[in-house]
Amino acid sequence: MKRSQAGRLWRGSFPTSQPHSRPSPADGENTPRQDIPLDWVRGVERLHRLPAHAGVPQHRWGVFLNDFDQFIHGRGGWAERAADLGWDTLALFGCHPTRPLDHLNGAGLLWRISGGKITAMQSDWATIEIDGVQRIIHRRPSPANFVLPWRRRAP
Repeated sequence: MKRSQAGRLWRGSFPTSQPHSRPSPADGENTPRQDIPLDWVRGVERLHRLPAHAGVPQHRWGVFLNDFDQFIHGRGGWAERAADLGWDTLALFGCHPTRPLDHLNGAGLLWRISGGKITAMQSDWATIEIDGVQRIIHRRPSPANFVLPWRRRAP
C-alpha cells in the first residue's frame, strides 16, 4: 500500500454494514485495516479552506467537497478499502490542473462521483451509482499530468 510521504496514517473506525464495502471473513479474506493515509485526510480538510477550483462552478464545488467528505468520513469505509487495495492519492483525487471538469476521463475516482455513491471497489476499478439509475465503471487512471486539488495555487 502506498503511504503519504511521511508514511503517517490516520486511524479511525468505520461501520462494516455497507454491502460490498469489505471482504467477509467467510470468503477467507482478512478484514481491511482501519487506517487511511494522513495526506488524504489533511488534503480534504485543506480543500474546505480553498476557493472553488478554476473552471468549477460553486454549486459543483460544494458537491465535490461533500463527495470527498463522504469518502473519508462516511459510513461505507471506502477510503479504508481504497488504501487496502493500493489506490494512490492521484488515482483518487487527481485532476487536470486548469480545467478539471473538462478532463474527467483521466481524473481521479472522486471527481467522477458527482453526488452519487461508490457501490463496489477493486484494485483497478470502482463502480459509482448516481440517483439509483446510472452506473459508471471507473477504471483506475494513471494521471501523468494531473495534480492534487489541494496542492494547486489558489486564485
